[in-house]
Amino acid sequence: MFFRKITSKSNGKEYTYVKLIENYREGNKVKQRVIANLGNIEELTPEKVQGLISGLAKICGLPEGLDSALVTQRVLEFGNVLAIHKIWQILQITEHIQKCSGALPHTPLLAEILTIHQLVKKHNMRRITEWYEQLYLPHLENTSISPDQFSRTLTNLATIKEELEKALFQVVQKFCPDHDQIIFCHLTRGYLEQSPSGNGRPGGSGRPFIATPLERRQVDLALLVNQSGLPFGHRMFLGHLADGETVPRRISEIKGQYQIKNCVFVGDQQIITEENLQLLQAYGQEYIVGMPVRFNHEATALTQHFYAPATAFTRLHDNLLYREVVWRGHRYLICLAPLQAAGKAKRLESRLLEVEKELALSGKFLIKTNCHYLSAGQIIAAYQDYTLAREEFRLIKKHEQSTGINSESQLRGYVFVCVLAYLIKKTLEKILSRGGLEISPEHALELLEDIKLTVNICQNEELRYITPPNSLQEDILSLLGIKQLPRRLEKNALL
Repeated sequence: MFFRKITSKSNGKEYTYVKLIENYREGNKVKQRVIANLGNIEELTPEKVQGLISGLAKICGLPEGLDSALVTQRVLEFGNVLAIHKIWQILQITEHIQKCSGALPHTPLLAEILTIHQLVKKHNMRRITEWYEQLYLPHLENTSISPDQFSRTLTNLATIKEELEKALFQVVQKFCPDHDQIIFCHLTRGYLEQSPSGNGRPGGSGRPFIATPLERRQVDLALLVNQSGLPFGHRMFLGHLADGETVPRRISEIKGQYQIKNCVFVGDQQIITEENLQLLQAYGQEYIVGMPVRFNHEATALTQHFYAPATAFTRLHDNLLYREVVWRGHRYLICLAPLQAAGKAKRLESRLLEVEKELALSGKFLIKTNCHYLSAGQIIAAYQDYTLAREEFRLIKKHEQSTGINSESQLRGYVFVCVLAYLIKKTLEKILSRGGLEISPEHALELLEDIKLTVNICQNEELRYITPPNSLQEDILSLLGIKQLPRRLEKNALL
């Protein structure tokens, strides 16, 4: 159970209430219910709050006067940090960084902090040099970190990147074995969002990256993932993704570095343009590309297949059907998402006569590929993994509160931190799925965020207590190998 502030509006005025919430499971789904309403937060005076604490302590049989003798000094992020740290350990990222030649002593710890920050940054906009002090990591105790150390870590990650990627590739292959020796190269485009106060001064090694105070700068990425969708590395382009010299060199590098047979490029036509498709085709390179279903000559040529009834489609899973067509030597997969189609149909009912053609295309998308050894299901799964990665890297936020990025080497290091964060998230997704918990990794981390570590002083003794987890939080932690949290935690204790 946990408290939550709920804000509502009435007659143009906002009211905030405090409610006691409980998570519970109904089958494999996670739901929440209100246990108690403590009323308007403005009416909860310090005296009333203290009375509630004292009353609860009395009912639970705690020593009289403990509430007044116990002084809470700090409240640290614990549950979500513990989950991320456990996955960091499962993937052995610290050990692999330490084995890289040229790795600095502080790089494993600071890379982990930067990754945690990337995963939970939506909830905290403080400077990272202040924010990290709110985390509980045993090896972080009594450690002071300067902004320059974070900047040096980004540069160092760029230096050891390729050696570390090779190690991570072996890790993800063991975690999700792939016997087909295939790598998918997700081509996506992101934008580095600059802070308004960016001044373009170089702050590390390498060519100055922020030459002018532009608000955004385009970053084209090739995200490397295994067949199960787990990322392990990236290639970054500060200009265009593909040209006559880059494509064959990149393909050769990737195949040689990871000792794999096939590298399949995945993207959409905004990035893999017709010109780039011809280039990939000329080099005998396989690709999977998502295409628009409107104002596209290839989709127009396949119109009769788009108008086919749902019964003519093959079901891949509950909310995805497909129809495969071979035309001019290429495979086209017309995909239909029934739930999205039903939602679109409902919105268009009032304009039915003028949008009959649009209705026929609703919920459908088109995939084109020259890859003939993958099944339709594998092709669709690869493209769906790509769409998730595309959204993940669409906007690479660089707030002033995060850390300085003033050179290309630091940018490459920061993008690699984003890749590590995405790897943690996808690994958590696999673990939850294998354990039968139908919740997203984002939701799981939000649930665990309610577990805190309080640092208290009682009669000159430091006492550390972990807020008790509910049953759902225990289920998540159990899947990560944490069977039971202690009520009290000793200083520098490892879990």
